[in-house]
Amino acid sequence: MKKILAFKGVLFNQDKIDSMAQVVSPPYDVINPELQQQLFDKSENNFCRLDLPKGEGDARYEEAERVFKDWIDNQVLLADKSPALYIHHHTFTLPDGRKITRKGFFAARRIEDFS
Repeated sequence: MKKILAFKGVLFNQDKIDSMAQVVSPPYDVINPELQQQLFDKSENNFCRLDLPKGEGDARYEEAERVFKDWIDNQVLLADKSPALYIHHHTFTLPDGRKITRKGFFAARRIEDFS
């Protein structure tokens, strides 16, 4: 049987941001250049700056590293005080108007040989 473990997540510091709506973003693979700029304009702490930073090649990853370290140093992001399993609900509206909620959780798990 596979085991899952609690872990200390890194979360936005609610004292450092105006609202979660300003810092959340869709996954990188659905963000076009126009939406990327809109997200960057929303907040200097929008998650898109980590998930889809501007730049080409390795410069993009170096920028994500710089932003992440800056947010940690300035306490925009904080490690949780104790290990936890993180419940996740994501509600969105489909183009046809139906609302969908995806439910899941985040946990730590040991990497094992596929075989």
